[in-house]
Amino acid sequence: MKRDMDLIRLILLEIEEKDSGSGQTITIGDIGHPSEVVTEHLFMLKNAGFIEGIDASHMQGRHMLVQRLTWNGHEFLNTVRDPEVWAKTKKGADKVGAFSIEVLSEIAKGIIRKKVADLSGIEIDL
Repeated sequence: MKRDMDLIRLILLEIEEKDSGSGQTITIGDIGHPSEVVTEHLFMLKNAGFIEGIDASHMQGRHMLVQRLTWNGHEFLNTVRDPEVWAKTKKGADKVGAFSIEVLSEIAKGIIRKKVADLSGIEIDL
C-alpha cells in the first residue's frame, strides 16, 4: 500500500483531538478513507514511532488499538498542523520529488522559520 501523507496528517490530528489523557483507547472516526486503509496507516505510524498502540489483529482481523501520540508524533504534527503550511510543504516536496517524513518536516520547519522572520523580524533555528 502506498503511504498517503495527507491521511497521515488527518490521523494524527484526529488522535490528538480525541486523546483525553486518560489512557483510554482512541477510536478513529470516519475521516473519508476506507477503514482498512486507515488501519494500515496506523500500523505505519506505530512502526515510525509516531503513535503508541496495541496490535489487536488477533481479536478481529487487522486492527490497531490507538493509545496516544508519542513525542515524535506531536513534533511532526506541530510542524504540519497549519493548513497553509501543509499546502506549501506538499508543494515544496512535489518540486524536489521527496515525501519522506524527515523531508516533509524540514520543509515545514523552513516555511515556519520564514513566516516567523517575516512577521517578527526575528530569525529562529528550529
